[in-house]
Amino acid sequence: MKESGFDRFSVWTSEMQQNDFPQLPVFQDKNLLAVISFFNNEAEYSAALRKLESGLPPDLKADFDDTITIKNTWILHPTEKSLVK
Repeated sequence: MKESGFDRFSVWTSEMQQNDFPQLPVFQDKNLLAVISFFNNEAEYSAALRKLESGLPPDLKADFDDTITIKNTWILHPTEKSLVK
C-alpha cells in the first residue's frame, strides 16, 4: 500500500466481545474490515487506488475479488469549522 501512495492509513476490525454498554449499539461482524486513509484531495486518492490495483499480481487480485463481497468507499471532507484543512 505504501508503494502505491497510501502513506497514512489505519486498518480496523470488529470487536467481537459482548457489548457491555447497550446505550451505544454497535455493529459486530467478524468479516468486517475497515481501512481509513488520508489524502489531500480525491485526485490523489484515485491515483493511489489505481496504482495499488494495477500493481496487484493476478492471483492476489482474484483472491481479493473472491473474499471481498461488499466494498463501500466514503470520501469525507473537512467542514468549515474543522481544524483539518
